[in-house]
Amino acid sequence: MNYIYVSLSLIFMFLKLSSAKSLNTRQTGNVKKSCKLLDIPLEQNLDLSKLQGLWYGTMKTGMGDSMLAYFAEIYDARIQFKRNTEGGFDLKAAGSKFYGGWCPKGKGKAVIPDAKNPAMMTMFFDTTIGRKIGMKPGWILKTDYSNYAIIFSCWKELADGRCEPDQAYAAVIQRTSKPLPQSKLAEVEKALKSACVNIKRLSRVIHYGYCIDKEGL
Repeated sequence: MNYIYVSLSLIFMFLKLSSAKSLNTRQTGNVKKSCKLLDIPLEQNLDLSKLQGLWYGTMKTGMGDSMLAYFAEIYDARIQFKRNTEGGFDLKAAGSKFYGGWCPKGKGKAVIPDAKNPAMMTMFFDTTIGRKIGMKPGWILKTDYSNYAIIFSCWKELADGRCEPDQAYAAVIQRTSKPLPQSKLAEVEKALKSACVNIKRLSRVIHYGYCIDKEGL
């Protein structure tokens, strides 16, 4: 059970879209406010090689379940993406709790069901709870590869094509744990608003520097 806490905190941890829908009908030009999942603009021509490497979890939306939120409240959150032969990523996640007294780690996978739409991933962590939760969406809203990436996940799609507000999650990961410059924060905020994410739900992930191994995990 230790491992799922990291996956819940970092990438969703938040991440069940009931059907795999094509991005071919997605509006990716001007930002639309319909809040329908098919209208949410994702990162175009996502470069999987550039997405590889170590990222730090810096911001995330909270969870409605208070008990789950407690366990998901991890510090020093980090995630590593490594390309695999299946066309997706092998994932490693790590963090700290109790001021370094506990260093949970976990492994998972990011799967790309449609190679033409690499930003529309699904993610899974192979743990007891992770297997119960199953695959969850992990869509890349936007990234500049060298500073930040934004991951969005809808756990419940409504009949009108929108996401149930309390079942929409987002996380910001960065190449360092340092604050982003204002110009980059503006890009992050714009992308989150385009996905109809309430940015008031965002909270910062604190980095104390505990539980870091030679690989940064």
